[in-house]
Amino acid sequence: MHECGCMRFTLDARFVFSRSMEDARGRLGELLEGANADLLLRGVSRDVEDREGQGAQVVSWDIEDSTILLHIVSGPIVRAHDAVLRLRKYLGQELGKDLKAGIRQVVIDSYSATFELPSEPKVPLKIPFASELRVEGRVCTLVLRDVSDEIIEGNAIDRMIRRLISKAQAQDYQGKTEFWELMESHGQGKAIWDREPTDEMVERGWLKQALQRESGSSGRRPQQ
Repeated sequence: MHECGCMRFTLDARFVFSRSMEDARGRLGELLEGANADLLLRGVSRDVEDREGQGAQVVSWDIEDSTILLHIVSGPIVRAHDAVLRLRKYLGQELGKDLKAGIRQVVIDSYSATFELPSEPKVPLKIPFASELRVEGRVCTLVLRDVSDEIIEGNAIDRMIRRLISKAQAQDYQGKTEFWELMESHGQGKAIWDREPTDEMVERGWLKQALQRESGSSGRRPQQ
């Protein structure tokens, strides 16, 4: 995966227990403080600058009757969905032992992933199951809502991110292939060209023409 330091994840989760957790505030605070200092940083080298920013952190939490509400942010190494799985096991064990309370359900209300694409898409990107998809330049934000356990446990979010990056790469490669074909059709050879093909295609208006030609000849939109 094309990873960078700007990759960020934000997640809102609800852990639903078998009984009221209102009397567990003190113990829960201790457990989450410990998790932020250790559990959610495991896998991040101690020598890494901004270690917390590369791992995950529970930045706020609350209790509503039998439900623990967690707001988690993370970087690229320990991702927010991985943090949920770690916390589910950790809190289930510790609170089950201390308070005889078990986790009945984990609900992900919203999850957003912001990451950098290898190039700015030429046509809008699409992917199944996304509640929202925003692209500004090369920065893509994927938003999911009401995320199921299967999505979290099956690493589907990582696959969705890889798919979007692949789609952006495919558009870039397609555009540059069209560029060289157009250059040759205009009597110019590859060896003498020293500019960025995509930029030159935009200036000459060839990119739009190439996409229109592809759409018209195939009867479908160009591959995203």
